[in-house]
Amino acid sequence: MERHNLQRELISYSKNLKTKEQQLEEAQRMAHIGSWEWNLITNNLTWSDELYRIHGMIPQKEPLSYDKTQQWIHPEDLEAIKNQLSKNLGDAPQLFKTGKKKFTTSPLSYRIILPGNQEKILLGEGKIIMNNEGKPVQMIGTVQDITLLKMAERELLKTNVKLEERVADRTKHLKQTVRQLQEEISQRKKIESEIKKLSLVISKTDNAVLIADKTGKIQWVNEGFVRLSGYSLQDIAGTRGEIVRHGKQTGLYPENPFFKKIIIEKVSVTYESHNFKKDGTEYWTVSTLTPILNDDGELENIVVIDSDITSRKKAEKEILNAKKLAEESSRAKELFLANMSHEIRTPMNAIMGIVQIMQDAELNNIQKKYLRSLQFAGENLLYIINDVLDFSKIESGKMNIEKIEFNISTLIEDLIGAMDYRAKEKNISLKTEVQKNISKNLIGDPVRINQILTNLIGNSIKFTEKGYVKLSIKEKARGNEKVTLAFEVEDTGIGIAKDKQELVFAAFEQAQMETSRKYGGTGLGLSIVKRLIELHGGSISLESKLGKGSKFSFELAFPMATKNHIKQENSIQPEPVFDLKNKEVLLVEDNSLNQMVAEKFLENMGLTIHIAENGAEAVKMLKKKNYDLVLMDIQMPEMDGYEATHYIRNNFSGVKKNIPILAMTAHAFQDEEAKCRQAGMNDYISKPLNRNVLLDKVRQLLNSNTKQ
Repeated sequence: MERHNLQRELISYSKNLKTKEQQLEEAQRMAHIGSWEWNLITNNLTWSDELYRIHGMIPQKEPLSYDKTQQWIHPEDLEAIKNQLSKNLGDAPQLFKTGKKKFTTSPLSYRIILPGNQEKILLGEGKIIMNNEGKPVQMIGTVQDITLLKMAERELLKTNVKLEERVADRTKHLKQTVRQLQEEISQRKKIESEIKKLSLVISKTDNAVLIADKTGKIQWVNEGFVRLSGYSLQDIAGTRGEIVRHGKQTGLYPENPFFKKIIIEKVSVTYESHNFKKDGTEYWTVSTLTPILNDDGELENIVVIDSDITSRKKAEKEILNAKKLAEESSRAKELFLANMSHEIRTPMNAIMGIVQIMQDAELNNIQKKYLRSLQFAGENLLYIINDVLDFSKIESGKMNIEKIEFNISTLIEDLIGAMDYRAKEKNISLKTEVQKNISKNLIGDPVRINQILTNLIGNSIKFTEKGYVKLSIKEKARGNEKVTLAFEVEDTGIGIAKDKQELVFAAFEQAQMETSRKYGGTGLGLSIVKRLIELHGGSISLESKLGKGSKFSFELAFPMATKNHIKQENSIQPEPVFDLKNKEVLLVEDNSLNQMVAEKFLENMGLTIHIAENGAEAVKMLKKKNYDLVLMDIQMPEMDGYEATHYIRNNFSGVKKNIPILAMTAHAFQDEEAKCRQAGMNDYISKPLNRNVLLDKVRQLLNSNTKQ
C-alpha cells in the first residue's frame, strides 16, 4: 500500500513538473526570449522552441552547429559577434585562474535575416562553463527579440524631432499671424482680406490650419487639413469640427472648457484629440487654439493649428504593451513561486511532522542520529525556500517593514535560545554581549530584525569549525525619542578574502565555488540581509581576513516605545494553563499524510479529533454537531478554506457562527496571514507545522472562546 501511494505521488509530481516546464515555455513565448546550449567539444548547438520561432523556423529536435547558425546573422554584425566570442573564450582561461569556473559575457545586440529578407534585432547573453583544467567546454545563454522595442525607440525619436520642428514652426507662424492680425484688423471691413492673406501664408504648411469665427464655427481650412483629414472646406465649413470626431464636441464648442478659457483669459490653449479621417482611419493631433483680438481687445477669430502625432501615439501604445507584457511575466513568476511553495511545503509538512512525532518514540542512538539528520535536512530545505520567496518579494518591491512595539532583549533571548543547539552541534561557543541599560522597548519590525540576525548568526555558525560566534549590541546614540543601536556578529570562522568581500552580498553568489560545495546554501542569505537592512534605512559593513574569521556590522535607528505602554505591558499577568481535555476539534485537511500528522499532534494535546476531507464536508459536519475549534487547511478541492470560512461566518448563527477557526497553509507569502484574517479566520499557522506553536495557538483560541 505504501509503495502504491508513493508511486501515485511520483506520478503526480511528474505531471506537476511537466506543467511547470510548459509554463516556462509559455513564459518564454510571451516574452519572446529563447535559450540555447552550445557544446564546445562536439560543436552541437541546441535551441529552445521559442528561439526557433524567433528565427522564423519550425522547432527541430536535431542539434545545430555554430557554423550553420552564422548564415542567419546579418553580414555587417557577424564579424563583431565572432570577435566578441573569440575574446570571451580567450579571457575565460585567465578568469579560471582567479577561481571562476563560469564566465558571463556582456549582452550584445545584433541583427538576423529571416526568410523573405525580413530583419530582426536580437539581444544575446551567454555564460561560458569551463572544466577543471580551465578549458571552456560549454556555453549557455538567452536571446530576446527586441525588434519592436528598437523600432518603437527609433520611431519615438523621429516623432519627437518632427514634433519639435513642427512646434517651432507653428510658434513662428503663429507669432507672425498674431502680429499681422493685431496690426491690420483695426477696421472690421479688412477682416476678409486679412483672412485671405493669412491663407496664402499657411496654405502650404504640413500642419492642418483652421480659422473659426468668434462663435467657433469654421470659416476656412488649409490644404494641410485636407491632406490630413480627407475633408474639404465644403464638408466642414459652418461646423465646429465635430465631423472629424464622429459627432463628439471639439474645443470650438462654447460650452467646452478650452473655449471658455479663450473667451475669459484671451490666451491660447493646447490639447490632444482623437480624430477620424473621411475614410474612417483614426489619427491623433495636438491642437492649439489661439484667439485673434481686435483693437478693443475683443475676440474676432480663432486660429486652430493641428499637428499630427499619430506615429508618437502608436509608439506609446507599443511601449505600454511591452510594459504590460513585463508585468504579466512578473505575475507569472509570482504565481509560479507561490505554487512551488505550496507543492514543496505540503509534503514537507508530513516529513517534518513525522520527525516531531518520532522524537517522542523510544529510539536507539543510531536512530536518533538519523532523525536529527533528517530534521536538519528538512530545516535547511525550508531555509532555502524562505530565502527564495523573500528574495522574490524584495525584488518585486512588495516587502513591507512593520512598525510595531517589541522588546529587543526578549527578541535576542529567544533568538539565541533557538540558535544555541546549532552551535553546540559543532562544539563552538555562541556568545552575546549586550550593553547594560540599553533601551529595550522599541518600535520596529521584530520579524525582520530576527531574520537579519538569524541569517548572520546562522551564516557564522555554518562557516566556523572551532572557536566562537558572538553577537554584540550597544547604543550608538539616543535623543528625540529615538535610539540608534549598533549590531555586530563576529566569528572565528574561515574568513573571506579581501577581493571577495563585495561578492558575498550579491544574489546567488558565494566567495568560492568550494565554499558552496562544502557548506551548501543558495547564496541568498547575505543578499537578503543587506536589502532588509537597507529597507530599514541602514547599511552593512564587513571586516574579514582569510582563515581569521569575519565581523559583520550595521546600525539601525528605532523610535522608543512610550512609558505608558511599557507599564501596561509589564503589568500583564500570564494566563493560567488551559485544560484541553474533552475539547473537540474539526480537522479540515485533504492530504492523508498531513491528516495523520495534525491528528497525532492534536491527540497528544488531549483533544478529540474529527476529520473532514474538504470545506464542503466540514460545513456538513458543522450542521450536525458542535465543535470547539476548526483547524482549516486553505487549499483543498471542491471547497477551499476561504470559501468554507466565508460560508460558516455568513450562514451559521450563535456558537457555530463564532467558532474559532485556525488557518493552516503551505503558502509562505507575508500577506497570507492578512488574507486569512480578512476571510474571517481567527489565527494562522504555516506548514510545516511546529507542534509547540500549534499547541500555543490552539490553547489561546480555546481559552479566548471560553471567556466570551
